[in-house]
Amino acid sequence: MTSDIAVGSERGRTLVTVRRTVNEHGTMTVEVHDSNEHRQVVAFAADLRAVFANLPTGTTVPVEMERLHTRGNCWRVTSIGPTGRGGAGREDPETARLLPNPTRATR
Repeated sequence: MTSDIAVGSERGRTLVTVRRTVNEHGTMTVEVHDSNEHRQVVAFAADLRAVFANLPTGTTVPVEMERLHTRGNCWRVTSIGPTGRGGAGREDPETARLLPNPTRATR
């Protein structure tokens, strides 16, 4: 069982790689680079679901995520992109869509 304090990537930018693209239920699986942990993304802020729906498997992007504590290993993406907390990636969906250079994992 993981405590709130033990989950270090709950706040701030986390580099993730898409492992399973958004499915018909609007969920996807990503892998966290720092820990090789797989997370189930079940919710997205604003129009970010549309951004993630177009990312192919293997795409690596920086995101900000929060854990949905009421549901197992479920997470919500709150922003995408290289900016810090509260930057354009959080508030402006167009900035997220224009994210420069998402890279493919070379694993």
